[in-house]
Amino acid sequence: MEKIHRRIARTKPDMVVNFYKLLGGLTNLRYREHIPFIHIGHQFLLNHPDYPFGKSDEQGYLFLRLHAIFNKIGATKTLALSFYPMKDHLSERIAVVPPLIRKEVREVQVRNEDYLLVYILNQGYEEEIRQWHTRHPETRLICFWDKKTRRTSWKQIRH
Repeated sequence: MEKIHRRIARTKPDMVVNFYKLLGGLTNLRYREHIPFIHIGHQFLLNHPDYPFGKSDEQGYLFLRLHAIFNKIGATKTLALSFYPMKDHLSERIAVVPPLIRKEVREVQVRNEDYLLVYILNQGYEEEIRQWHTRHPETRLICFWDKKTRRTSWKQIRH
């Protein structure tokens, strides 16, 4: 935090753009920087009342919401990246914007494949995905996650 503060004092930027890094919010909490801080991240949707949540434990959800709040301390504006259209949440100073996708990604040629690629951020969703797959066994899934109990970081679910 001190290093960020010193850099701001030395370079005197017009604004700081923070891509969901906790140190940005904590630096603002400690030093009360007097320049605009723009915070960007899809995680800020956690504090949007219209965000559709999956099943999870309340304690874990509370921790995630608090983490998002600490990330945006002192925010002049918070940009919540979303694939879903939602209205801005003015009381939390959250503007909902489309994801920032690089031109190279938008121009990738899409191949028709016979599977769904699933990126699992929370290992707790594995069971929900397995239940869905039981109802849709004709759909091949390739799931990617950082599951500590497995040697590989991806697993193909088949029935």
